[in-house]
Amino acid sequence: MRLVIKFLTVAIISMVITVVSPTSGYTAKARMSAADKIDQAVAAGTLTRELGTLYKVYSVRSPEKIPVTYRTPAGTFERCATRIIHEAQKAASEFGPDIQLAIAAALARPVRAYSYDSPGGYYKIHYDTEGIHAVPLTDANTNGIPDYIENLGWYADSCWEHETFTLGWRQPPSDGAAGGDGRYDVYTENMSYYGYCSREGPGPEPWADYASYISVHNNFIGFPDNDDPDGVPAGAAKVTLAHEFNHACQYAYDAFNEFYFYELSATYMEDEVYDIVNDNYNYLGSFFTAPYTSLKEESYHAYSVFIFGVFLHQEFGPSIMPGIWDYMRYSDASVAVDQGLNDYSTSFSAQFPRFVEWNYFTEYRDDGLHYEEAGEYPYLNPTYTENSYPITRSQTSSAKPQGWAANYIRFNPGTNRILRLAFNGQNLIPWGITLIAHKAAGGAEFSYHELDPSVGDDTLYVPFFPDLDYVVAVVANMGPTTSGASYQYTATALRPGDVNDDGAVNPLDVTVLVNYVYRYYTGIQPHDSFGDCNCDDMITPLDVTILVNYVFKSGAAPCE
Repeated sequence: MRLVIKFLTVAIISMVITVVSPTSGYTAKARMSAADKIDQAVAAGTLTRELGTLYKVYSVRSPEKIPVTYRTPAGTFERCATRIIHEAQKAASEFGPDIQLAIAAALARPVRAYSYDSPGGYYKIHYDTEGIHAVPLTDANTNGIPDYIENLGWYADSCWEHETFTLGWRQPPSDGAAGGDGRYDVYTENMSYYGYCSREGPGPEPWADYASYISVHNNFIGFPDNDDPDGVPAGAAKVTLAHEFNHACQYAYDAFNEFYFYELSATYMEDEVYDIVNDNYNYLGSFFTAPYTSLKEESYHAYSVFIFGVFLHQEFGPSIMPGIWDYMRYSDASVAVDQGLNDYSTSFSAQFPRFVEWNYFTEYRDDGLHYEEAGEYPYLNPTYTENSYPITRSQTSSAKPQGWAANYIRFNPGTNRILRLAFNGQNLIPWGITLIAHKAAGGAEFSYHELDPSVGDDTLYVPFFPDLDYVVAVVANMGPTTSGASYQYTATALRPGDVNDDGAVNPLDVTVLVNYVYRYYTGIQPHDSFGDCNCDDMITPLDVTILVNYVFKSGAAPCE
C-alpha cells in the first residue's frame, strides 16, 4: 500500500539552539529503588518470593531488619510505598504461616501519642513529639500543636476538597472508628519513603472498594528538590498528601486493579492539586531515557509516566481521569482507559500515537503546542539516527518498543527529493507510525498511519526531503502486553520522475504520467510526488513536459 504523507502545517516559533542538555535542575535519570533491588534478587533466585515480599515491607516499616545491600542509602528517599504494601496484602495468603504473620505484624496500623483534627474536619492526623517518629516541634502560634502538623492539616484539606469536590473523585470509604473516629486517618512516620496508603477492610459498595489510611514522612527534611516557594519540605509534604489521598480515592473504585495506573494517576494528581511544586519532575528521566518501556511497567518507571495523565487532562479536561476510574470498578485499567476515551468520541488507539508524538516536543524542542510545561521536561534521544541511504535496519535489541511504548527514528535529509520508508513490523502487533517532518525554517508537519496488525507492513513517502531539517518516525507498539516487538525498515531517498516507483526513470515513467495527466489513469495518486517533476506540489502537463525532456532530450532532471 502506498501512503503519501499529507501535511497539516502547524506554525512553530523559530528558535536558536545553543544548549541541548536538560534545563531542569532535578534528577533526570532512573535509579534502583530498594524494592527494585529486592525484585532483582528474587528474579535471580537469590531470594524467595516470600522473603522478598517481606523484605520490601520491612524496607518501609523496619529497614533495620533487611540486609544492608537491599536498603535505601542513608539520606535518599524513595517515592511511594503503596505498591509494596498493595503487593504484600494481595500475595500474603499464598505464603506460609510464618511469613503471613510477619507481614501482618509489619503492616499493623502505626500507634502515635497525639492526634489533631484538620481544620476542614476531614482528617485525624496522628503524630509523636519524641522518639524516632517525632515531628518538628516548632510552634509559632504557641497553641500546643506543632506547626508541621497544622500545615499537614491545611494541605490535606486542600487535597480532599480539590480531588473530591472540584474534580469529582469518589471519597474514600469510612473505616468506622478505627483511629479514634470516622475521620480519615493520616499518620506521620520516619521512613525512607515519601509516604504510602494502606488498604484495610471492604467498603459498602458492590464493587471492590476498600477503606484505608495514609502515612507520610515525619519531616520531609533532605528530600529531592522541588519548586515550592514555601521550601522543599513543604512542597514534598503537599504532593505526598495529594498523591496518597488519590490512592485512597482509587480504593473507593477498585483495590485490586493493574497497579501501574494507580501510580500514574496519583503522580499526575500532584500536578493537578499542587502544580507549582513540580516534585514529579524528579522521575521524568526514567521515561525519557527509555521511551521503549511500557507505560504498564510496574517499577520505579511507573512514577514517570504520569505525563500520560497530563496529556489526557490537557486534551480532554480534568474529568477524564475520574471517568476512567469509574470504568475501573468493573474493567481492568487497559480496557477502562479505552472506555473513558470512548466517552469523548475517541479511543486509546487514536490517542496513544498522539501522546508519543507529544513526547518528542520537550525541553529545547518545545514548540508551545504540546505539553504546557514541555520546556521543563527532559528531551529524548532518537533510538536510531540515519544519515545515508539506502539503509536497512532490524530492531531486535532490548530497546525494541514494548506494548504501550515507542521508538523514535530520525532521518536526516539526503540529496534526493523523496524519502521512502518501508516498514515491516512483527505480525499480530497493533503498530502505529507517526511521521514528523520538521522544517529548518520553522514549522512541523505530521502524518499518522495505523498498520494492519495481521501483517504489520506499509510503505510511507515524504516529499521535499532535502528541504526539511529532519524527519522522525515515531513507531508505536499499542499491544496489550509489556513484551517488546521487533521490526525492520528500509529507508531510501528517491527522486521525482520515477512515476511507477521501480527505482529507475525511463520511458515507461513517461507513459504512466501521460496516461494519468491526459487519460485520467487511476493507477497514480494525484498527490504522489513521484509525478511532480517541478516540485510545485501539483501534477500538471508541465510535469509531463519536464519528464519528456529529461528522458528523450537530455533536459534537466525533475526538480532541478
